[in-house]
Amino acid sequence: MLIEVGGKWRVRVPRTLAKRVGLARIRALTLLQTGIHDSAAQATRRARVVWNVTGATDCVSTTPGSTAYVVCKELDPGETGSETITFRTTGEVNRPRLVIQTSNAAAVVSVDSPTLEDHLPADTDVSFDIDFSVPPGIRARQISARVYLRDRNAVLVPPLNVRLRINHPRPDEVARTPVVVPTTHVRILSQPLSAGAIASAALLNVRTLRVTSGMEVTWTNKTRVQRLVYGVLCDSTAPVVSNAPCEPDAATIGECDLTIGTQPDIRRDASNRILCFMSQILGAEGYYVVRVDRPSAGQPLTYRLDDALNPDALIETIGSRSYYPYMQVR
Repeated sequence: MLIEVGGKWRVRVPRTLAKRVGLARIRALTLLQTGIHDSAAQATRRARVVWNVTGATDCVSTTPGSTAYVVCKELDPGETGSETITFRTTGEVNRPRLVIQTSNAAAVVSVDSPTLEDHLPADTDVSFDIDFSVPPGIRARQISARVYLRDRNAVLVPPLNVRLRINHPRPDEVARTPVVVPTTHVRILSQPLSAGAIASAALLNVRTLRVTSGMEVTWTNKTRVQRLVYGVLCDSTAPVVSNAPCEPDAATIGECDLTIGTQPDIRRDASNRILCFMSQILGAEGYYVVRVDRPSAGQPLTYRLDDALNPDALIETIGSRSYYPYMQVR
């Protein structure tokens, strides 16, 4: 026989069982059983996370139609950056918090977690930042991580996949990198032509020349192009970085309009500090010698070096970065 339970189901029960147990008791047992199943099904329907990525997402190829969420970033060693991410959930989440999982990026990738309430309603947008800080001497070429949103029980799916690509110079670019050695003899060498390089491009055998006050420094032209060594004093109150030109010292303004010719020139201020210097025109194998010093023992001096006949010819490009030559007098 069929009996109706809760107005939603009909259950087939043998007549002998119905007579022995009673219809009321069978209905009660059936409602209890179906209620347990409904509660279990409700518990398995957990909220899902929908990530909104505004940055690059093409660093990982995913299966067409998949729901993988990816954020990509490219940085050089020593650089920092961040990406802003927004997410929402398809259901309510209790005690939400962000966690990051990584095997090789604990000190490189971090999450700037927002302040989340104990109860996060469904379809509520939440934004946060993923911070990247690449150490200068890192050797890894790719860093990967996953960001999860978790509730009081476990993590929710899907995660956000983070991919950081670290730009290192190629072997041929490393081979063109000048070796930094202690020397006061600077050679101007021909630079292999590359995309975007000027025809008169050259490089120095030292990228940052460090000399002691009172020493003589020699520049020798090892190229077939005429050169004119020019140095200008950098502003000591502003930071000097190798991948950008320095700010000239204020005292050099109006004092360093040097004349190009067959004789070298040098300008000093009242304290005998060298503001700028310029060599004579250097042909092939031509050389120029200058004595550098600093009047104040506690004030190192830094000079930006250039080729006055071929401006920016001494800027060296390795990969996506440019390096400017400097001379430090200590």
